Amino acid sequence: MKALNGTFLALSCVTVALRVWTRTRIVRCWSWDDWFILLTLVTTCPRSHPLARRGRVSLQSGNHANGASQLICAEQALYITGTICLKISLAFFFLRFLITPWSRHIIWISVTIYTLLATSMLFLVIFECGLPGNYVLKQASHQCVSFHIQSSVGFAHGAVNALTDWLFPILAIQYLVRTKLSPMAKISCAGILGLAVCGSIASIVRTIYIPDFGPGGNIYSRTMKPLVWTLVEGGLGIIAASLATLRPLF
Repeated sequence: MKALNGTFLALSCVTVALRVWTRTRIVRCWSWDDWFILLTLVTTCPRSHPLARRGRVSLQSGNHANGASQLICAEQALYITGTICLKISLAFFFLRFLITPWSRHIIWISVTIYTLLATSMLFLVIFECGLPGNYVLKQASHQCVSFHIQSSVGFAHGAVNALTDWLFPILAIQYLVRTKLSPMAKISCAGILGLAVCGSIASIVRTIYIPDFGPGGNIYSRTMKPLVWTLVEGGLGIIAASLATLRPLF
């Protein structure tokens, strides 16, 4: 877990640093997509701390269980915030070269729907038991939103998340087919798009584990597998989005 966490965090930082260098020293032009990818990285770095702590949590007491629940809530909130920033960054990036009105409308509509749904889920995660804190006690006294509602919103979020992850590359492919880039450049672009699609697959797999967050069982054992896919999804998204802007380096 620590090795996977460190690897994706390091690769994300390196690719974003190269992106910042390219935008600052070569292109000398910053856009909204650059700022939002930085926000995505900002939400990813602190998320590595609760993830690492959760790998060491031993749930032998109520205090440990409550602490683990708070870490789970923090990780989910940071994850959702990061995906919102990443989707907005990708939307601004694709809008730079998708010039047909219908494709631009699809980008705007899809990212707006996702942002609204993800924001709703963010508030649900944070305030599912009222004011944050004492999650175990509040769940035991039935003061929280039912898991049926939480899981339904979670599945909807996962579906729209994966759909937008596939939609953006599909729109970009029709641009690549028509452009006059060299075959090697097209292959490299296709590889980056494929990396983004792999991130969407990680999102789908993570959604499969939503029922494991429900009542019963051990919090630690129920959340380790979705943790791995959270790291993979976020890391691949940042890396793919940053690699797509590094063409001036080559």
